[in-house]
Amino acid sequence: MSERSLTELVILAKDDQEAMLLILEKFAPLIMSYAKKLFFLEGEDAKQEIVLAIIEAVNRIPKCENDGMCIAYINNAVKFRFSYLCKNNLRRESIEEIDVDEINNHPYWENYSEIELLYDMQQKRNKMNSKQNEILDYVLLGYSDREISEKLDISRQYINRIKKKFV
Repeated sequence: MSERSLTELVILAKDDQEAMLLILEKFAPLIMSYAKKLFFLEGEDAKQEIVLAIIEAVNRIPKCENDGMCIAYINNAVKFRFSYLCKNNLRRESIEEIDVDEINNHPYWENYSEIELLYDMQQKRNKMNSKQNEILDYVLLGYSDREISEKLDISRQYINRIKKKFV
């Protein structure tokens, strides 16, 4: 396959395994970065979780107009999966088993409030219908309310209501 843009690869990857593998190669540094932060999982399991997040994101991604939008969407999907895994791990651990020194030495604890926020947002998102999720996808991609209303042929007030419901 010749050198293609990420946008083209995302479109192809929904039906082409080779394109999906190229996307995963491009995101290898991101995969390794987050896999290392998942200290509570085996190395291969951590990598597989992040790879799965990327594959799911590519299959769910709405139409992206440029590589930057694709990167932002995939990066957010990886952050959501990471936060979900971290929060589930915390639920499994009992208070007595937590070593205070170990907590202070892991970098993801510095942003625990952000992790908790991402997890809670994902839980809310799972309760929304497909139209509402589509609106949120466009918001995450950086579209303005006006642009979203034009693309989806809905009112800006409805978009604001969905954003308020989400936050």
